[in-house]
Amino acid sequence: MKNISAIIQVSSNIVFIRPLDLFVRQVLKQLKPFSKNEQLLDSLELIFNEALVNILEHAYQSNENGKVQITIHLEPEQLEFRFEDWGRSFDPDSIPLPNLDEPGDGGLGLWFIRQTVDEMHYTTEPSGKNVLRLVKRISGIEEDKD
Repeated sequence: MKNISAIIQVSSNIVFIRPLDLFVRQVLKQLKPFSKNEQLLDSLELIFNEALVNILEHAYQSNENGKVQITIHLEPEQLEFRFEDWGRSFDPDSIPLPNLDEPGDGGLGLWFIRQTVDEMHYTTEPSGKNVLRLVKRISGIEEDKD
């Protein structure tokens, strides 16, 4: 498999969430490491959704005047989702772990992202751009035997 990338730029409007979820799922479904692993596809679609929703709700506080640039990059050894926004930044380490025995508001999406990916990096550049990188290593992924 060769390196492939898609770069998508959208306004910070919730109308784009579902179409982008479907796009990500359909792209990944065509690739051998993911094609027959429905559980992994579900997890990757969910973390993509969680990251995008968090940007729209928290970085832009549901203000539709912002923009989000999303890069989906696949290499032979890893998949990377990269989200760039110019909204409010945050410190992922300041978000407490959710109490899974008594789920409440907040933190569950970030917890699930951390459980699913192999690497998560969040930075705010001097220009004010926030960058969230989610990396899932592909080597060793086994296909479902269904």
